[in-house]
Amino acid sequence: MLAMCVVGCASELKVSPLAVDGVIDLSSWNFEKDGIADLRGQWRFVWHDFIGPMPSEVFRDKYKDTIEVPSNWAAKSHPRRNDESIPGRGYATYVLKVLLPPGSTGSALMLTSEHQGSAARYSIIESQSGSVIGKVYQG
Repeated sequence: MLAMCVVGCASELKVSPLAVDGVIDLSSWNFEKDGIADLRGQWRFVWHDFIGPMPSEVFRDKYKDTIEVPSNWAAKSHPRRNDESIPGRGYATYVLKVLLPPGSTGSALMLTSEHQGSAARYSIIESQSGSVIGKVYQG
């Protein structure tokens, strides 16, 4: 009987939405109630180039390629060589536009990653102006 009560009282975990075409909509996500949001799905991807900060729409107009996150880029076809896959070594820019709940500034949010196979630099960029509002280096 006690086990049934514990199971019946457990709260349902809300599943994070998936990113589509480099955008994840967390505008209805309540971080206090719903918890951590996974940033999985289709991210914009630029192979073999480090792209500097710029407004989101400028980036989205110029760079259209996507990649599933998490994934291994070696399984992805090369953007400039149709008959080849991306090699196992190299570098790339990953971009995800995150739509936050109304009134949210993002100042109380945190970004973490797991299973990083190499050095990484994360920049948090304000989408309208392209200004860098946060940086994290992981080596």
